[in-house]
Amino acid sequence: MVKFYYALVASTSVLFRATSSFVVIPSHCHRLSSSRTVTFASKGDEDISIGACDNMEKAGKFMVDAFWLNSPQKLVLEDVTVTEEMKERLIEEQVADLEDKYGERLGKRTLDTTLLQITDGTGEILGLVGLEVSLLDTDVGDTISSTASEDWIKSSVASLGPKQRRLYKSAKVSKICEELMPPHLEAVPVLSNLVVSPTARRMGIAQKLCDATLKIARDDWKYDTIWLRVESENEAARTLYQQKLGFSKIYVLPDASGLRIGSEELEKVKVETLVMCKMIA
Repeated sequence: MVKFYYALVASTSVLFRATSSFVVIPSHCHRLSSSRTVTFASKGDEDISIGACDNMEKAGKFMVDAFWLNSPQKLVLEDVTVTEEMKERLIEEQVADLEDKYGERLGKRTLDTTLLQITDGTGEILGLVGLEVSLLDTDVGDTISSTASEDWIKSSVASLGPKQRRLYKSAKVSKICEELMPPHLEAVPVLSNLVVSPTARRMGIAQKLCDATLKIARDDWKYDTIWLRVESENEAARTLYQQKLGFSKIYVLPDASGLRIGSEELEKVKVETLVMCKMIA
């Protein structure tokens, strides 16, 4: 089955209508465990909490149910009926992708990454959003997957002699890019995997998840921009990003690849995709 890299950010479909019923989210929420969450009062009597998501199986199932199978974009191709077997395979692949991007590793990750969730008073997930540092290729006008970016950065350091490698052992990614990588490549934080439950849309959850990632990228990771990819036809997401969050269109990819659910597996389709940026310094 095709891997999911950038699939969700390229075609995320959520219905948004921001409200002011939530308080500002602290900048260190990506470090919160499930037992150290921040709680808010919602529009109704129910409390919601935001924190780091550490249950990738639960997150993967949520993304399949809330995004792939319940998107106004209709991500299931025409004449395709999703069977329980297909759904289980989709969940399995989605969980594997989340584990690869955001799960724990034995060794330290080269690039920063986090997956945030908003849950209700019963612990059910209402929304998810990911944030990961990747390479931006300004010659191509597109971001590179976090996995490929990490491999590229490691290779750049590994090509040095032993003495030089030691100099970069604990160096910041920005320093490695500036001194070792080609000038058209730079490390940037990328917002991705934004999904809101169909039952929690029009509650401002998507905007609050995005606000949390902006704070992490700026205050904790010390970047002055944040990037994302979104399909041009995804009008609801573009409205959120451009009109409510202040992102600007930087590049247009007329023949980018999107993913749709086919009869056997995920199928690639050509979709015009926008690469957007916001200054956060």
